Amino acid sequence: MLPAATIILALAYAQPIQAQALPAGVSPGTNSSDLTITLSNGETREYLLHVPRNYNESGRVGLVLVYAGRGSDSRQAESSTQFSDPSYNSDMLVVYPQGTIDPTGENVWQGDPNAKADDVSFTLELLDNILATYAVDENRIYASGMSNGGGFVANHLACDEDASKRFAAFGAVSAAYYQFRDASRRSCKPESVKISCNNGGNKVPLIDIHGGRDQTIGYAGGYRRGACLPSIPHFITSWAERNGMESSNHTSEVHKGNAMHYTFGEGEAAGMVQSYFVPTMGHVWPYGSNGEALNATDVLMDFFSEWSIEKRDKAATTLPETSTGSHLISAPLALTVAWMATLVSIGTA
Repeated sequence: MLPAATIILALAYAQPIQAQALPAGVSPGTNSSDLTITLSNGETREYLLHVPRNYNESGRVGLVLVYAGRGSDSRQAESSTQFSDPSYNSDMLVVYPQGTIDPTGENVWQGDPNAKADDVSFTLELLDNILATYAVDENRIYASGMSNGGGFVANHLACDEDASKRFAAFGAVSAAYYQFRDASRRSCKPESVKISCNNGGNKVPLIDIHGGRDQTIGYAGGYRRGACLPSIPHFITSWAERNGMESSNHTSEVHKGNAMHYTFGEGEAAGMVQSYFVPTMGHVWPYGSNGEALNATDVLMDFFSEWSIEKRDKAATTLPETSTGSHLISAPLALTVAWMATLVSIGTA
């Protein structure tokens, strides 16, 4: 006989399957559809929707939300990330939300120094709308983003108490994790800047991919646009600590030695937090072509396939409610030194 806890957990994730016909003008496997949603505050927001070819109205599919970088729109996000390409994603809905326009005329997301909109609330209302309209497996909902979009995903959506419960995993590429505004070059300390994040203690699977030749959002962090960017090692280690893990990680060379892979967590939580450092990568979403060390879409899809809300919650039961935080500052510095040594060794520093 199954333990009572196991039965309760299984029932919690069991979802009745109800046929949900596609709205007029939306078809599976064809060109993505430009759609709008009217929010509870009366505002109208736009998004792009991709429905996979094998979408079955009587079944349930996973869902990925993809956020563009600053200055890019939803169509550009679809083109650059290729999440709609069936060779990468054959069976999940993909939503590409559209950002808002800042005073300089650029599309931005919450977290950008110029952003004003509450994009977390927008995302949660959009998610409710998608779930009410399409046959989505609520156990497999993911978020990813590039640059400002990646910063929104990993430092705002994942840091929201409600959103962090509803998404099974988060992925960011070349992400901008802006911290306090009104910073100065003198006050910005990339290795120790406080990471603003309060998601109620929810444990979050998260992966980051960043390049050593990123001249826009440097992996070492620093002052930019009136705000402070943490170093990538500091940001990622902070997530490991926040998840209740030790700050030490498993380090390995991957992709024929052209990238470093850092993983945190043990047992059920092994690999819950991961980071890829690619010394030769600039401020891009890498495709794995033209000498690029890896394909970000492949990496993120593999990571997402490893995590569901059910698996995340099971892993969370093995982690302490809070971490000691004793290595929150010193460990990232050690990682940065190691990464710099890698850059020097290949002549890219």
